[in-house]
Amino acid sequence: MAIRHLITSEKNNLREIIVAQGKFLILCIEQYKAAKRLTGKQVMELFRKYMISEYIVSCFEALHTTGTNDIVEDIDLYIEARYPLFLDLSKSFRL
Repeated sequence: MAIRHLITSEKNNLREIIVAQGKFLILCIEQYKAAKRLTGKQVMELFRKYMISEYIVSCFEALHTTGTNDIVEDIDLYIEARYPLFLDLSKSFRL
């Protein structure tokens, strides 16, 4: 019985973490969209193309303690580190 309770407890903890990560990802998407004046479609294409959602979830523990301005800056740094031409181009063109 104790093992079953432990397993159930671990499943519930995992569910809570997944829900928190999902809510945080939505917050990051909305904050980035607002900061960069993008449409929902544009921000989702950007997040998909550069795998930003995966990055945010993988760094959830560190990122969720930062402010919204830091999140937007961190996403820009992530893109720039992996795709340096993207941010140079985005300065010339409004996304």
